[in-house]
Amino acid sequence: MPGANDPAQHLVFSDGLASISVFIESRVRRSAAATEPTLIGASSAFSTQVGSHLVTVVGEAPPETVRDVASSMAPTGSGPASDAFAPRALAPGP
Repeated sequence: MPGANDPAQHLVFSDGLASISVFIESRVRRSAAATEPTLIGASSAFSTQVGSHLVTVVGEAPPETVRDVASSMAPTGSGPASDAFAPRALAPGP
């Protein structure tokens, strides 16, 4: 991503009509996260911190949906340096 030192992961989810993009960036320092999604025309965006990563979801979906997707992201523990992410419903776990 422009201005970033580390690469970002980009995941795309679609139901065939609309799609959302999930961007996952490495981030070490914590900062205050937005509590509400932003609506930009027909698109919504929301960012949240998950562990030491910044997760940003953008797409033509209701604001609640992008917030829920961002909040559901979790490390899968299966990627390089445990940086792979998936929604909790898809992430392996107990």
